[in-house]
Amino acid sequence: MLWFSAALAGKLALVPGCPVQEDGLLGPCLGGKVAWAFSLYEDGRVEGFITSGNAVYSPYNEAYAAAMALQALGVPPEKIWLDPLALHTDENAYNAMLIADALGHELVVAATRSQALGICAYVRSWDHACEEAPIDYGRVGEVMAGDGIVLASVDPPVDPDFIPLDEREAARFEETGWVRPGSAKLYLLDGIRSTTGEARVPYAGDGVGAVIPFVPPELPAETP
Repeated sequence: MLWFSAALAGKLALVPGCPVQEDGLLGPCLGGKVAWAFSLYEDGRVEGFITSGNAVYSPYNEAYAAAMALQALGVPPEKIWLDPLALHTDENAYNAMLIADALGHELVVAATRSQALGICAYVRSWDHACEEAPIDYGRVGEVMAGDGIVLASVDPPVDPDFIPLDEREAARFEETGWVRPGSAKLYLLDGIRSTTGEARVPYAGDGVGAVIPFVPPELPAETP
């Protein structure tokens, strides 16, 4: 069953990150989101992408890895924008919303059903439109059957500035004095807040909401 409307043209697919594997492979979580977002593009339901996610659990930036995968599938780089800063789902939502707003588009969230619903709930709490596009695993299988080898060949660069998540959170605490609860608890509390008209704004450090076009890595020069 499809959970999105048929009229999504002119919108941008948000691809929220998943950890890239330690060996640099996308893995089934990020690879599945990329494949699903690409199928929305193939079907004319979105016209571009925002890939979102920092190097959170491995030294590979999730946004950049997803963008490389979309390009490998045939998406022109100029149709991809990056949010390389988000550490958590609420930040995927907020950062991508700002980018889409700056570009004059609305978001379509290409993710699991629960994550798509959660992200759109956040975006709507900030008075912006959002469309859920929960993953259709049948379509993902079709993309993987045709282009699985392409996705497996994506080789994202190691982030030289990688900092483990616990150290990043400690630095944020030093800056803000706020201790972030566990995500499951925080998202539940935020959902309750939203029913009273309150809407928490996630951490927004330097660069959040900047419109960053995807610039593919340079290919090594061919040896004559």
